[in-house]
Amino acid sequence: MQNQVALFSVLMIGAVAYGQACDPMSIFAPEVRTQMGSEPEDIAAADFDEDGDLDLVIAGVTLGTRFFQVMLNNGDGSFAAPVQHPLMSNPFCVVVADMNNDSHMDVIVGHGSIPDVSIALGDGMGGFSPAIQYSAGGFATINDLVVGDWDGDGFNDVAVVVNGNHIRTLQGDGAGGLGPQTTKLTFGVSVALAVADLNADGDPDLVLGDQNGEVKVLYGIAGDDFAVQTGVDVGVFVQHLDLADMDNDGDLDVVVSGILPSEIVVVENTGAGVMTLGPSQSIAIVPQGVATADFDSDGNNDVIVALSNTNALALMRGNGDLTLNTQINYGAGFDNLRVVAGDLDGNGSADVACASGNGLSVSVLLNTCAAGCPADLTGEGDLNFLDVSAFLAAYGNMDPSADFEPDGMFNFLDVSAFLAAFAAGCP
Repeated sequence: MQNQVALFSVLMIGAVAYGQACDPMSIFAPEVRTQMGSEPEDIAAADFDEDGDLDLVIAGVTLGTRFFQVMLNNGDGSFAAPVQHPLMSNPFCVVVADMNNDSHMDVIVGHGSIPDVSIALGDGMGGFSPAIQYSAGGFATINDLVVGDWDGDGFNDVAVVVNGNHIRTLQGDGAGGLGPQTTKLTFGVSVALAVADLNADGDPDLVLGDQNGEVKVLYGIAGDDFAVQTGVDVGVFVQHLDLADMDNDGDLDVVVSGILPSEIVVVENTGAGVMTLGPSQSIAIVPQGVATADFDSDGNNDVIVALSNTNALALMRGNGDLTLNTQINYGAGFDNLRVVAGDLDGNGSADVACASGNGLSVSVLLNTCAAGCPADLTGEGDLNFLDVSAFLAAYGNMDPSADFEPDGMFNFLDVSAFLAAFAAGCP
């Protein structure tokens, strides 16, 4: 009887954890566009001045002047004027991470003219030290880069795609510097990287997309090494990819934007990191960058796509079973290259910012869809001991509804995230 009651509680949690979805045609407010005076190539978000709001960093170049730019958030999703920080070479991609273990977010840039990585250390107040450049070896360009602790020493390292066919790791020294590069594997025409622990073994894995139409997973092995899964043929030339749980099973899946044909393809993580081809959805206009979040507050992850050669972003709502609805376009920028999702105005809903190449601008679209109340697991509209009890039951059964982090694992991070959501209350 006790088990039946627990199971009933878990089923009820899954049924009522989220509220009614918002109107998909009016999720985002009209764009607010900032002219950058440069051609943005990539964009990322982090709290650089540690005021609790997400700021933006943009990698861009114009008239031979090379720099990354930071736009500090005013706290309401509007941003201060961009501040330029010089670089030695053309930037192509940018990520953020703490590279010197001082709890401040730093900026890591991959260059598009030479195979180098630059690191600018953040001071926690929105400022940065002069960028220092490190060689990744080889020649030509860095196509993409990600950050993770590949060697298990507690310091962040960098992995890059160099020349379109070499995966290299650069060991972080814990002080913000990078050691000599190590070539791991060679592939053909690789263009996109993502990182996560897909098989729940505690080691970060690499997801690699290439223009031969494959997605591969490089499973991390303690000691800075990788094991390779046979590639999944996705039937498109990969442009970009992101990771999200698209079927609510607690595992991160791969969302791919691709061309020839222009499609968004989902690669399913079936458990323990085993990847299989999932459904695809056609998309009009050439897709570029892709980001994921629950934009319509229905409990399912959705997809936002940057569209090149046009002034729009495409929203494709997820159904929670790997499938996507047809696109809904929202006006933004022109010739959009990359997109990032995050709560920019502090209202609990995921907003969007995109880098527009030929538009020489950054566009911000704030989400007007009221966020649900994630900690209200009983669906009563308020938070009380019943929600705590429901969480404990789901956690004990390792039900995905208790994966508050979410990363496919059940640990103190989920407990902490639930308690934070509980403390935040309901709108």
